[in-house]
Amino acid sequence: RELENVVRRVALDCLPLVRRRILEHLERDPAASATSEVAVALGYPTQTARRALEELAVYGVLDRVSMGPGRPDSWHATEWLARTRESAF
Repeated sequence: RELENVVRRVALDCLPLVRRRILEHLERDPAASATSEVAVALGYPTQTARRALEELAVYGVLDRVSMGPGRPDSWHATEWLARTRESAF
């Protein structure tokens, strides 16, 4: 278990800052968040936040829910992230 915690910590420490901050934001507020809400909360341009959110979705850390044309996507933690929250942050 201790080795698993060390591996998680190293993985998180290697994340680019924008991705790490997004994960921490979603940890504090686990409800689905709109792209623009995440960007404003963290002080990033919307496109920067969207790119990082999309990257986290590709890695299977976040799920994207399309809200339809002209509306911001909504993001929430995957089951994997939910399982690793306790020891990761």
